[in-house]
Amino acid sequence: MTEIAEKRSLKEGTIFTHLTYYVAQGALKASDIIGQDKVEVIAKCIKDNNNFSSLTELKHQLSNEISYNDIRLVVAEMRDKNT
Repeated sequence: MTEIAEKRSLKEGTIFTHLTYYVAQGALKASDIIGQDKVEVIAKCIKDNNNFSSLTELKHQLSNEISYNDIRLVVAEMRDKNT
């Protein structure tokens, strides 16, 4: 991700924003970006906290190896499947 951002003179967060858009559209899978293991852990946390009010609430329940961007990708994918 860092390499792509540098080559395109963008911030890593911008790249994740673009990827999240395509995940939400169903054009990409979150697992293609962050791996199936992370997706499963995050998805379980989301299901266990169905009425979460913020990403921070979820982040506090997940390991430090999982980033806010990882959570955003899975949330986007799960919303796409629910629409």
